[in-house]
Amino acid sequence: MTALFGGLMLISMLGYLGMFAYQCYGYLRVGYWTAISATDACANWLHIAWCGWPMDWNGLHAGIAWFNPAGFLLFVFIVLTCGSAAIEGASR
Repeated sequence: MTALFGGLMLISMLGYLGMFAYQCYGYLRVGYWTAISATDACANWLHIAWCGWPMDWNGLHAGIAWFNPAGFLLFVFIVLTCGSAAIEGASR
């Protein structure tokens, strides 16, 4: 169980650092901070037209656009770290 938490923590932290490094690279290259949202990832990498220009479900699109994947990965890392510490503490 601890190995599973460790692997998930590693994946989430590497994902967070990768997105942060990509944003820093973009800032250093063009001079402004590029925010990455779930709709950006959906439109650019999955090529789903609704993510870029929604014709309906605009409220859902606004909520998803607000969602920050890097922040979510950092949150997952923190939750997994706390969960792993709680499991280790309970097993002793």
